[in-house]
This record gives sequence, structure tokens and C-alpha cells, in this order.
Amino acid sequence: MKPVLVAYATNYGSTREVAEALNERGIDTAVRAAREVDALDGYSAVVLGGALYFFRLHKDARQFLSRHRKALREMPVAVFAVGPINDTAKEFEGARKHLDRTLHKHGWLSPVSVEVFGGWFDPAGLRFPTRTRR
Repeated sequence: MKPVLVAYATNYGSTREVAEALNERGIDTAVRAAREVDALDGYSAVVLGGALYFFRLHKDARQFLSRHRKALREMPVAVFAVGPINDTAKEFEGARKHLDRTLHKHGWLSPVSVEVFGGWFDPAGLRFPTRTRR
């Protein structure tokens, strides 16, 4: 059987960690950054994970859906988003609403599963551009 592709889109790493955790469940998977996936032949299914930033699905995940539209129509697809950093029903409901809105824009897609997971925020991991004083 062909492996399942677990493609992720993240800036700070929490979505990659969820993708890697799925890899540890005993299923034959290949975990790759969504932006690095050129083709889907060789995979039996796709799990696409993307971070939500300000309730918007990561650009690399949206581009993955557009780039692989034809192939994704022919195979099982599951989608997850990582976003809310506060464990409240309101935040999770809002995140799911925005994820559903994004997926609705890809009306051809019929995911077998859609989930939202809580994320984390580590200010030490933020990178700011350095400026040179003149």
C-alpha cells in the first residue's frame, strides 16, 4: 500500500509537530512541508495541516490545495488546522468557522475529516527583522 502524505504549513513549528505526531501512530506516512510537495502520485491519501494566523489558513496550505486540485479530487483528504492558543469553546468555534469558510472556497474538495487543534505561542521563537541605525 502507498503511504499517506501528511503535508503541513507552519511558521513557528506547532503544525509540524502535529504532523509528526500523526506519523507516530503506526500508519505508513511521509511528513513533508506543503510548499515542498511537487506531486501526489505515490500517495494513497493526504492529510493537510495548516496553521491559522488571525483566523486565516496558512498561505502554503491554501496554495497546496490550489496546486494539487486535480489529484486531490481523486483521493481521500483530511484537513486539520492549528490555531487557538486559548482553550475556550469560543476560540475553537471561531477557528472552525474560519477554516470551514476557507474550505468552502475550494468547493470541489470533500474532506473525509476536518479538525481544529489548539496551538501554542512562544514569544522567544518570534523573529523580527533587524534594522541598522544610520
